[in-house]
Amino acid sequence: MKTKMNLIVVAAFSALAIVVAPAGASTNCDATTPVATITSCTQVIQSGALGDRDLAAAYVSRANAYQAVTRYQEAIQDYDHAIALEPNRAAAFVNRGIAYLALRQVTDALQDFDRAIKLSPDDVFALVGRSNSYRELGRLDLAIRDLDQAIKLKPDFEPAYFNRGSIYGEQGQYTQAIQELDQAIKLEPGDAQAFNTRGIAYRHLGQFALAIEDFSHALKLAPDYTRALLQRGVTYRHMGLYAFSIADLNRALDTKHDTVDAFFDRGLTYLQLRQFDRALGDFDKVIALKPNYAPAFNNRCWVRAVWGRQLNVALADCTKSLALKPKNAYALGSRAFVHYRMRDYAGAIADGSAAVEADPNDGDAYFVRGLAKLQSSDRSGGEADIAAAKKLEPLIADTYAGWGVKP
Repeated sequence: MKTKMNLIVVAAFSALAIVVAPAGASTNCDATTPVATITSCTQVIQSGALGDRDLAAAYVSRANAYQAVTRYQEAIQDYDHAIALEPNRAAAFVNRGIAYLALRQVTDALQDFDRAIKLSPDDVFALVGRSNSYRELGRLDLAIRDLDQAIKLKPDFEPAYFNRGSIYGEQGQYTQAIQELDQAIKLEPGDAQAFNTRGIAYRHLGQFALAIEDFSHALKLAPDYTRALLQRGVTYRHMGLYAFSIADLNRALDTKHDTVDAFFDRGLTYLQLRQFDRALGDFDKVIALKPNYAPAFNNRCWVRAVWGRQLNVALADCTKSLALKPKNAYALGSRAFVHYRMRDYAGAIADGSAAVEADPNDGDAYFVRGLAKLQSSDRSGGEADIAAAKKLEPLIADTYAGWGVKP
């Protein structure tokens, strides 16, 4: 967690809008629910009464319904049938690409979106889908290019603005993200996800009141929207409103969704409250649910380091975190503090130096290394490190003093 409060928390700008293209020709098998559509289209498909064009449309309709209930492999099989019957049906390629994306088969998805765009260059659904594929591959420049084109073709296409705003947020361009999300909300005022994502951007800019307003509006639109509860809980923690933070994170846990993030963030809030047993309990739960999650081992190590108890256990947790995520600055800094607490000043200096190398802006690493240097009779080196730490984190000495650690 560190004094900067910027360890891994809820994934912020990860969700992008996924837009399924319309099936095309009417087959009279679309129903009011996905399950009913699957039943109706199955009957139509098995009737043998349709020509190739209508049969392909029926397969696409049933595949879309399978996709709506996350039965992606069955959806892909139906899209395969539709494409075999009608190879120039762009919607089938678009929607099969979306199913591949859901299964993390990004290369297959990209090939489908490319094929759809070749068949229909002005298909905004295909452009948004390909943009999502590029984003998964880390090619944010190409992702933005496709969204630019989609908006040029259809200026009122809300998903393109939403996704472009999300990508700008990932890139740390929060003001631009807000501008895009403003437009998305203008086009679709009932989009809770857009309010949530804009709230994240406001929080990164330190505009907490606007962030809380957006998260609260998202929850008004969708009362059980777990991500908004998590994000509002995180924001309340940044504001020092810990009781409100705990209340939101408890509500998030009640939804039974994203429980790893909820336990993780509640653990961080309990740490701020110095309720160390509860913080450890929440990180224990995270590890039980996600056994190879390096940040949870790091935070469990950090809690014990701050508490000054069970330091051998803390050391093992930090080492485990580094085995899962080598050279991570936070875990190295946490282990440096454990070494310092154990009076292993050489170990603290070594890990502190590695942390500074990995992240030259890690004030905690400078501070702990400085403390260890002072204890090792390197006064000038220690004072220089502590001065560097205070430049990065002006209140860092007061924070450590509250844990009983002073130069």
